[in-house]
Amino acid sequence: MITALARQPRDSGPQQRELDTALTTAVGLSSGDYARWRLLASQGPCSGPFADPHWILSWTEAFAPQEPVLVCARDGRRLVGIAALQRLVESWGGRRLSVLQSRTNAESCRFAFLSWKGRVDIQERLWRTLCQSGGGDVIRIEHVPEGSPTILAALTVAEDLGWRCLVQPTFLTSATCAEPSGGWASSAKSASTS
Repeated sequence: MITALARQPRDSGPQQRELDTALTTAVGLSSGDYARWRLLASQGPCSGPFADPHWILSWTEAFAPQEPVLVCARDGRRLVGIAALQRLVESWGGRRLSVLQSRTNAESCRFAFLSWKGRVDIQERLWRTLCQSGGGDVIRIEHVPEGSPTILAALTVAEDLGWRCLVQPTFLTSATCAEPSGGWASSAKSASTS
């Protein structure tokens, strides 16, 4: 349960441009995009290592047969936000549903949407693009640190679009991922929207 989420300032930087967002795959990224992706991942103190492009692509090779679904935000040609998800098909109450889910499991115990300087407006655009893409009946994000801009953006966009949103604690991360007591491993959350 989330008890309080403080609104984070929206750092617009020196110039405000309209962001372009789109869904793509790893093949659709340039070498410059990969460099920016690594830079964005390096800014995240909690989730960064598990959102790095090398980790995501290695994880894909080890656990999932499909390429990641990437939602990207660009300010001009510069990548300023990205999230890597996987596409699943599940049966809920005898009905087949398309699910876009974070690329998480016991070996990848942290997830976040990456945005330049943690900008919530970029994360909101990523969420809005996912929700409006028609790519999934359910969007499920697991193992997100409590108070993360990813959760804040999900709640804001879900409310704006009239999606139902469920936020609940996920299991505590494995000892191989955990920091000393009181660290990020003690506050994992899961968010689903539909």
